[in-house]
Amino acid sequence: MSTIFTLFSALVLLSPGLDAESPIMKKLESALDTDTVNPERELDCMLYRMEEEIKRAEKKVARLEKELVALTKPRPKGEQCAFTTYLSSSSSGLYSSGGRIRFTKVVTNVGGAYSVGNGIFTSPADGVYVFHFHTNLYYYNKHCALSLYRSGIVVTTAYGYEGSVGYNSFGGTAVLELKKSETVYIGITSPLTRSSCPLRGPFTTFTGYRI
Repeated sequence: MSTIFTLFSALVLLSPGLDAESPIMKKLESALDTDTVNPERELDCMLYRMEEEIKRAEKKVARLEKELVALTKPRPKGEQCAFTTYLSSSSSGLYSSGGRIRFTKVVTNVGGAYSVGNGIFTSPADGVYVFHFHTNLYYYNKHCALSLYRSGIVVTTAYGYEGSVGYNSFGGTAVLELKKSETVYIGITSPLTRSSCPLRGPFTTFTGYRI
């Protein structure tokens, strides 16, 4: 538009006697009218574009809300799985000959996947599970190594040494993707520590849940 306007101005200045009805003047005026911005039309275009952006944003928000509801929806009761257990008394003898600890006090056992009889958790379904274990040693000059086992294989190990201060605490956590019927349990890892691993009862815990 600026080029046409400049040309029109130059012609007017250089040709004061140029007839307003001449073909040149009419073409220039027509070009100026065509190139002139219509504020109302521009505003309508802007509003249309904004409405389209808002519609797209609303669709995206609706999709994200559905995904959030699906993620936060509680599992049906039959699919829930969670447990927390601990030793009922302070002892170094609450484990089998293989070193597996039998947590004898059950706080929670939703789904019944943890067995008090053998201390083993059995996965009721394929999924991702989180496990925590923690203990406390109550004798001086003692040490202990506890491991989390998956189907008989060590996944992670925590070691604690009770020196001159007393009551050393340690533990571990693991996130496992399990298949149905896989087992998880806590065991005393080293045979050398089995006879001298003084686990403090209520401070020795085993927890697991499905996410």
